[in-house]
Amino acid sequence: MMLRFNQRVEAAFARVLRDYPDASVLVADGHASAGLVTDPSAIDALRLTCLAGAIAVAVEETGYGRFSAPVTTEAPAGARPLQWPMEMDLNDADRLKEQFGYTEPYGRVRLWHPPGVHFPVYEFAGNPLVGDVVVDSVSQQVREQR
Repeated sequence: MMLRFNQRVEAAFARVLRDYPDASVLVADGHASAGLVTDPSAIDALRLTCLAGAIAVAVEETGYGRFSAPVTTEAPAGARPLQWPMEMDLNDADRLKEQFGYTEPYGRVRLWHPPGVHFPVYEFAGNPLVGDVVVDSVSQQVREQR
């Protein structure tokens, strides 16, 4: 059974919670080992960074839907904890960006709540020929970011 991106994030978060019961989701980074892709299911590697008290910890996908033990890491500057679970999934964000005419392939996806932005976003990135595309998970606004 194919897990959706957010289901994989949920599995990663459950792995973090075993060791850090007070943790919150900070950033979910996915990438496609195949290079540039147009299908969200091709995002086949996931790294989840969580905030656990004053430290950031991350887990890496070691096999589909299976995750390493948490290790301490640096949190992305300014990232704010996400309200988890998220209502919008990566598939929804991908469909929305395509409806707005952004159909170029991407190699990386990030779900996070960056500084200065009202709601969490999905960022589609990794294509050197085009700017990153940002999909707001609540307002559903889509914009290009250079």
